[in-house]
Amino acid sequence: MIVTVEWMKDGAEGDIIASRLERVEIGIDVDGDPISSCVVEAIDTPAPTTRKAKLSRNHETMLAILRAAPSGLTTEEWNEQARAAGLGCRRRADLTDWKLALREKGVVREYADRWTLAT
Repeated sequence: MIVTVEWMKDGAEGDIIASRLERVEIGIDVDGDPISSCVVEAIDTPAPTTRKAKLSRNHETMLAILRAAPSGLTTEEWNEQARAAGLGCRRRADLTDWKLALREKGVVREYADRWTLAT
């Protein structure tokens, strides 16, 4: 499993941590059957991809709106600013689709209804 640190009390955000679950025997039950559990085992972190995500013009506009807000935007704030820029006026779901596409491409991230640039 590969995770990106989004919030850490005494550490750096954005670190990539790779691990896997390893099955271990921890004892024998009263019937003589093995008791097992899982432990998290660290593995080498895969090399990050340097391929730049291909973005449409609408994605670029959505991203520009978010870049202009260094502390990020709530979903509603981002939607309002996108509508003011002429996006999402024909189909409201477009705004959601574009945000989710940007998140899937690893360009933005969302935490507690606050959208920020992925670093």
